[in-house]
Amino acid sequence: MRRRVNRILAAMAAMTTIAIAACGGGEQAVEITSATQIVRFGSTFQVEIVVGDYRPERTEAALAACADCRPHKLVDYSGVQYYSWGDDFIGDLDDRFAPPLFDHAGRGGRIAVADGAALRTLTTKRMESLLDASLNIVPTVDEDPDFALASAAHNAAGSYSAWFSNLSFDVTEGARMAVNFNDNLRLGTSIETLLAAEPLQAYDLISFGWGVDSAVPYGVLVLIHSDNDAALRNADLLAERLRTALLPNAEARWAALVDKAEVGTEGRAGIAKLFPHPDQALYSIDHFQFAYGLGVYQ
Repeated sequence: MRRRVNRILAAMAAMTTIAIAACGGGEQAVEITSATQIVRFGSTFQVEIVVGDYRPERTEAALAACADCRPHKLVDYSGVQYYSWGDDFIGDLDDRFAPPLFDHAGRGGRIAVADGAALRTLTTKRMESLLDASLNIVPTVDEDPDFALASAAHNAAGSYSAWFSNLSFDVTEGARMAVNFNDNLRLGTSIETLLAAEPLQAYDLISFGWGVDSAVPYGVLVLIHSDNDAALRNADLLAERLRTALLPNAEARWAALVDKAEVGTEGRAGIAKLFPHPDQALYSIDHFQFAYGLGVYQ
């Protein structure tokens, strides 16, 4: 199954480590400390793929020896077995962070373990879709050229983590997102702020990630376009936004945070490496703010 699971990870396989906060507690059948790469996806990150030092027989033995672990069902799907706890999405706060791997809402979900990888979802349908992808029944992200191109761009830029989305932000949607993140911000003010510098033109995929250079984190914004000319146009517009635009909350300019920006293209990919001023911490800014603040289009 490891080879099949690699198909799901192929678009991101060049990345070194996808870093997320660990969930679970106690004696774990799938230990987060064994992970070398984690990929999460879905609208609320309902699916996780973890690559690391995992073995099905170790998980089976750990569950059998775990007196405190919540009982599970062993489900067979298309010749692949996975563990199941409870109903879809339903949690119990009495089970919060319970062993073997319950989350903050007391949900055990579904877990499949292969040599070198573990899969976790919150629903049966998601797990079966993931297994379908691993079994070559449905397409995977490695067959999407935009995701593959964005992953390659992050690898070239030295990213160690990245967020990907094929849902980008036009001016109105970006303004709404800014209002959601800033309690005292009005929609009209947010729209005016985003329009103060010329927005980008439409593109197909946006991704934001992080790299580290001499212990200083830097941001990496990647935009995938329909053609090379569109990438070149947006690279110019993005460079201008970085020089002149305000942050979405209108409290400061991007130039006050970003000391140096390396903006360029590689075919259809637009790539910007953002280095902070010495007294600024770009890492404290949520990736969504980079997406709707810099990647906003009209």
